[in-house]
Formats: sequence, structure tokens, C-alpha cells
Amino acid sequence: MFSSSIAKSAIIEQMKQQFYIDLSNQLLNNSSFTENLFQITNAGIGADELQRRSSEIRGLLDQLALSDQSIRDITLFPLEDPIPPISTERESFDTKVTQSGWLEEIRSADGKPVWLSIEERGYLGNSPKPLFAYGRLLDKNNVGSHDFILLVQMDSKVLQSMVSALKLSDGAETLITTKSGKPIMSNRQEFILHELTFPLGQATSGVGRQLDRTVVL
Repeated sequence: MFSSSIAKSAIIEQMKQQFYIDLSNQLLNNSSFTENLFQITNAGIGADELQRRSSEIRGLLDQLALSDQSIRDITLFPLEDPIPPISTERESFDTKVTQSGWLEEIRSADGKPVWLSIEERGYLGNSPKPLFAYGRLLDKNNVGSHDFILLVQMDSKVLQSMVSALKLSDGAETLITTKSGKPIMSNRQEFILHELTFPLGQATSGVGRQLDRTVVL
């Protein structure tokens, strides 16, 4: 029996080190970024000025995206202003993603980091391969203007490599699942996407009871 919360903590720590999860802090500490955010939410801003400042913000996001080859894209979603998302993703995507449940999940976390599970076409809905993501609310207290959500999408293969590297014992199977028991990733090649069944109350306790596997909830 292993504590899934301990395993989860170990994997998240690896993610933090590999993907520089503090990239959101890098942005918040960048005076050019916060100033541009403040200005684009100004109701009196002209179209040309809005485009110029949005391009400057996109340039900063581009620099961060290029800092790690596993980062596919970084997108900033304005939550209170009728302006389009600012993204390193140059291909068009459905801006109605702002109505998605995952976005509200990030918003309700009040600035705490939120890790999102793998989506076949990513969280912008236009990826040719599966992606997982990290999100954080940048609220008024952080940026001095209105609320934004920062979304960083990453290649799911990186998650697979981290799961494979987390070896707890010979023959052990390491799984990452949703809270409902839906498998996301395994360290076994013969892994089958079947639904796991937890005893009553177990999923919320944070402990997976399996003889030869660790379940990360």
C-alpha cells in the first residue's frame, strides 16, 4: 500500500523543476508585462495601441515558451474584458473555450497552481497530439488591472517519461488517474484504459490501495 498523496507530491515537484512553474512569477515580476496588461484593459485604448501592447505581451510569452521544448503554447485569457486571448499559438482556435469548466476550475483556485489532465486535442481544441496543462489565475492583486488566466500546455510524452522514471519497487505499476478513477497515464506499455473502482470514500482520502500499483489521484 502506498500513499498516493506522497507519489503525487513527488511527481509535481519534478514538474516544477522541469517546466519552471514559476514562469507565472517571472511574468508578474516583469514591469513591461504588468504595464501592458494594465493598459490593454483601459476602456479608452485605441485599436492600434491595443494591438501594439498585445504584441509585446505575446513576445514575452514567446520567450517563455521557447525556454523549454516541451511547452507547446502559452495563452493569456482576459476574464473581464471584451478582448481576445493573447497566445503563442498562431493557429486559430475557438475562443469559446473561455466557457469551459477547466477555466472556472483555475479561476476558483484563487491564484494557486492547477494541473489539468491530458486532453486528446489540448485545451484549445486544435492540437494534433494529446496535451496536458498548467493554469493559474492572475488576479487584480497580482497585475493591478483585471483578472486573467494563464494557461501553459505541454506535450503528454513528458508526463509519460516522468511516470516511467518514478519507480517505487520491482513490478510496481504507477498510474495517474482522475479523482473518479479514469486512468490518464501508466508506466506499463500494455496499459489498458479501464476504469478503476475505489472503495467507498477512498478516492477522497487520497490513498490508493493496490497490491502492486500506486494510484495518483
